[in-house]
Amino acid sequence: EKKKIYRLQTDTGNFVLKPVTYPPAEFEFIKDACNYLAAQGCRTAAVIPGVRGDFCFETAENGNFFIMNYLKGRSADFRDEEHIAAVAAALADLHSRSFGFHSAAFADRVKIGRFAAEAFAKIQSMQRWQMQLQKKAELCYFDYLYSGYAAKHINLGFAVLESLQKYYSGVSEKYRRKGCICHHDLANHNVLLDKAGEDFQVG
Repeated sequence: EKKKIYRLQTDTGNFVLKPVTYPPAEFEFIKDACNYLAAQGCRTAAVIPGVRGDFCFETAENGNFFIMNYLKGRSADFRDEEHIAAVAAALADLHSRSFGFHSAAFADRVKIGRFAAEAFAKIQSMQRWQMQLQKKAELCYFDYLYSGYAAKHINLGFAVLESLQKYYSGVSEKYRRKGCICHHDLANHNVLLDKAGEDFQVG
């Protein structure tokens, strides 16, 4: 059963009560990242501590919850060029404001330097699917779709990896030392847009 998210209206402002769906170390990392960005002036919901200073609240029936600031807005529509431009600008701002961020919690969340290896693994997976299709006596509709696009994107993947060889490891090491945050899950429902005059506020 999917746990509900609640909007809290209080005399000190609006907040969001959300279930904790991550292991403790991963939640700690996310809390650290959100609070660091909020402290640097990003329009990011901070995780709010309770009166005892704890960030998780255990309930007898429904498990653990946490509280964040409420951000007004609607999900971004990536078919809208204005939305894309606003999100791209906000993402660049988030990246620059995140410099100096380091967290001891959940080191596996830090993906800096891993792109080339993970992209190569994805390419190999696509190649294995191609080989499986060659063994099939009869292809279904999805098989035809896949075979029509796979070769193009495998070649594109190798071209990307080749273009990264000259500088990727150096740039990765620079940002590993500097400390920064890459969003890593920029789905439209993870971005909130609120129209303020002619411009969008992006959360």
